[in-house]
Amino acid sequence: MPFPSAKNETDVAQLSQSYDCLVLLSNTNKSAYYPSVAGRLSDYQRIDERVTTTSLLLDCEGVPRNKLFNLPITHLDRDYDDVRVFFDACRNIAADLAASGTKKPLLEINLEGLDTALSQKYQYAAEVAFLGLCQGLWQPL
Repeated sequence: MPFPSAKNETDVAQLSQSYDCLVLLSNTNKSAYYPSVAGRLSDYQRIDERVTTTSLLLDCEGVPRNKLFNLPITHLDRDYDDVRVFFDACRNIAADLAASGTKKPLLEINLEGLDTALSQKYQYAAEVAFLGLCQGLWQPL
């Protein structure tokens, strides 16, 4: 039975050739590897305020197959927030990814400006996001 497999990428130069969509989970709407993302999201925000509040699929030059799925993570510092934020975000967009024709998404978690306590709290965000994506794609037999 086929199932998705996670891979920790280290060769940034090969990312655009290996994947067909960038799924960005970020608290700042910036990518650590694709500088064009911040400008594209800023430009799009002028016509649509949802850029900072809801998931959007956008055309973005320079990312894999020019497809950017932006998942803004807005609340990280409330006392009841934890990594489930990432699980829920990925689980909820899994069907949208499949509907957009994405077969091999590149998942990037970019959490800038967090203090030490919050960084420790979200140290497993990538793993939890991957599990959320798998849960969203799961179909009972």
